[in-house]
Amino acid sequence: MTDPLSTLTMLLSDVILPNLKAVQVSQSEQIAANDRLELAIEDLRTYMESQFALLSAQLTACQAELAVTQAALKAAQRQAGIRAPEGKLLIN
Repeated sequence: MTDPLSTLTMLLSDVILPNLKAVQVSQSEQIAANDRLELAIEDLRTYMESQFALLSAQLTACQAELAVTQAALKAAQRQAGIRAPEGKLLIN
């Protein structure tokens, strides 16, 4: 029969330490994967912000172009004497 200290030492060296090292390696891998994920999320956020800014600028340009086109159409309709049918608008 072995003494408790030897049993404890054997348990520590054969079971606990190898598992501890595996857990530490797994934890390090999870931390690295989490860091990569955080970077990917930040890259996506930056990309989405730039795309939103681009689309917003394009929308603003389209709205301005539409306003100019509507004004030109109204002026051309007035000049040509074109009237809308009763109760209808040609253009706002």
